[in-house]
This record gives sequence, structure tokens and C-alpha cells, in this order.
Amino acid sequence: MSAYGALAAWYDALTRDVDYAAFADFYEQCFQQGRGACRTLLDFCCGTGTLTRLMAARGYEMIATDGSPDMLMQAQTHNADLPAEAVPPLLLCQEASQLDLYGTVDAAYCSLDGFDYLPPEELPEVLHRLHLFVRPGGMLILDIRDPASFRALDGGTREVVILAGANDTYPYILNDRMPMPQIQENLRVAARDAIHRVKQVAPNAKVKIAGYPTISGPNGEVCLINTGGVGVPTPAVNLREIEDRLDQGLAQAAGDAGAQFVSLKGATAGHGTCDADNWVVGVVDDNIGTYNLFVHMTNHGVQVAGDHVGRA
Repeated sequence: MSAYGALAAWYDALTRDVDYAAFADFYEQCFQQGRGACRTLLDFCCGTGTLTRLMAARGYEMIATDGSPDMLMQAQTHNADLPAEAVPPLLLCQEASQLDLYGTVDAAYCSLDGFDYLPPEELPEVLHRLHLFVRPGGMLILDIRDPASFRALDGGTREVVILAGANDTYPYILNDRMPMPQIQENLRVAARDAIHRVKQVAPNAKVKIAGYPTISGPNGEVCLINTGGVGVPTPAVNLREIEDRLDQGLAQAAGDAGAQFVSLKGATAGHGTCDADNWVVGVVDDNIGTYNLFVHMTNHGVQVAGDHVGRA
């Protein structure tokens, strides 16, 4: 699970808009409708364990599993301030397909689309092991994407815009040391295949794929700290090649598959992380408006980029 190792320290900040209490409330409503009391729970693919801690604080005995030791190290820190009466969760580093518990649990759940990210070929074994370790009459709750969302495109769709995120590239760069030309090629192929798939289900649609906004400065500098409109370049971080190659990979994919590539560089010029009026949020940043995630665009930046793509 090295893909999550590089993100573990940032995962909580990236998901700070998630209403974990609403998840916990929903699960408890489900438990009330089940057969028998639910006191011992399994949180599999638990990530950094925010929901695990919340359920433990509500009085449940928790077992939490994840394939990433880095994620579990973050989960361990969440348990430091548990109420004195709470039972500390048992954290196990296990892939979902290798689940192996000491006994059964009353219920198991997987949140935040975690089940969607499991390899399809492993799903039979995952479900087999869950069947083994959830008690008879127990409950299994999976948070998965609504299948209807995959059927939203059809012959009547007039336009489709594709945005490709860069999160998948971080583990390749930080953990696997994959050369940027290979990352660019992987992105090109993945984006090309996505365009082909869109054209299969929406044959009459105009397909656009947006490039990356301006993130770094002219020399590739990135300012994860921007206070009072003054960006502080982060030492030893240069995004020039990364930013350029990701953009090039998307442009190549559009050319390969007959889609329209829409560059965002002109529309977002002068609004990178180091600029006074930055539209990409740093980690420490007091010079911006509303936004959802750091190292992502502000709401205003998203609006400008969206208007630009819509007019293209």
C-alpha cells in the first residue's frame, strides 16, 4: 500500500470536510435495525482511523485494519486523547484480502468509498473473509458509489469535461522514484482510455479535458506558506518538470482520443501558490477566500477555471 504512505501525514487535512459524526450516526441507526446488539466493530480500510476513534469514544470495542502502516501510525495518534472509559482500538496492519481476526465481530463497515479502491480480483476473497469474521446475523456496511452515477452519460449528453487529479503521482515520485517521463506516459494512457470510455457511452458529446492551473512560479518554486500575500518558497521543492509533464500528458491524451485539450495556464497566470492573489492554497495560507482542501484551488479559482473551460 505504498500509494498511501506519502499521503498519510496529509490525509486528515485532505478530508477535513468529511462529516464523520454523520457516518457514525448512520451506522448506529443501522445497528438498531440489526439482529442482536452491536458492540464489537471492525473498521476495515480504516485509513487514519478518525472514524475508528469516534466509534470507540461512543463506547464500541473497535478493531481497525488497513494495509498501510503509515496510515495506522496516524490512527494511533488519534487514540491518545480517548475518554478514560473508552476501550483503545486494536489496530492491525492487514490488507482487506488478508483479513485475519482472533474471533468474530458484531458488525463491519468500510467508509469513504474504501471498498471501491480494492482490486476487483481480490473482492471474492475479501467478502469470504468478512463472512468468516462477522458473526452470524451480524451486519456488513459498505460505503460505495451509487451505480447510477456511472449511468449518467448517454446519447443525449452534449458535453463532458474531464479533470485529472495529480494525487496518484505523489507516491510514484516520493516512494517509487518513478521517472517523470514514465509518469507522464501513464497519465496519457489513463486519460486517453477515460476519453474513449466517455465516447462509448456518450457518443454525441463534445469531450474536453482540462489542463493544470498555474501552481508554481516561473522557476518551479512552490510556496506552501503564504502569509499576507507573501509566498515563502519551500526549500528543495521544484514543480517545473512535474507540472509541465502532467499538462503535456493530458494534452497528448486529448490528441490521441480526439478530445479538446483546454489549457488553464493563461486563465490562471499570476495566481500560483507564490503569488499575492493566489488561487492555489498553501498549507499555511491566510491570504485566500473560501476553499475545501489545501494544495487545491480556491472556490474562486475553480469558478474562473470552470468558466474558462465552459467557454472553450
